[in-house]
Amino acid sequence: MPQISLYIDEETLKKIEKTAKKEHISISKWVGNHIKRSFNSEYPENCYDLYGSIKDETMVAESQAVYNAGIKEKDPNYILNIGDIDKRLLESLKNAAKIDRTSLSDEIIIIIESFFNKRKTVENNTAEWLKLAGSWEDERSADEIIADIKNSRTENRRFEDGLFD
Repeated sequence: MPQISLYIDEETLKKIEKTAKKEHISISKWVGNHIKRSFNSEYPENCYDLYGSIKDETMVAESQAVYNAGIKEKDPNYILNIGDIDKRLLESLKNAAKIDRTSLSDEIIIIIESFFNKRKTVENNTAEWLKLAGSWEDERSADEIIADIKNSRTENRRFEDGLFD
């Protein structure tokens, strides 16, 4: 199977190593799986073959998004070799890199950063919710609070004639 070498910053590499270890798989397998997932159900197979097939001056490419803002210059100390990539996946990666006008290595980094950015949002949301734990302060006992809630309820006759009008 073909292999890929990509340059990656130390922080991202540590995250990949930690996540792959949690999932009990190799780093190569983890990266390969996430690259494969990034192509699932995104576009039909061979759709990239259509790129550039229409000659029309009114069609202009969107401006390219800026990725990899946190990655400094490529450092040979942080090279990640990815093996066991099937040919279809490799072709999909090449096509995506061509469309994004970037290198194969940068395309893989975009996929990895996207994964960790989504994950970071979930972790941050969870942390914020956990900060709320224990934030309710009340001198009353739990039974008194429950009784107060039940007593404050009002009758609602909205569904007397049935659930659907």
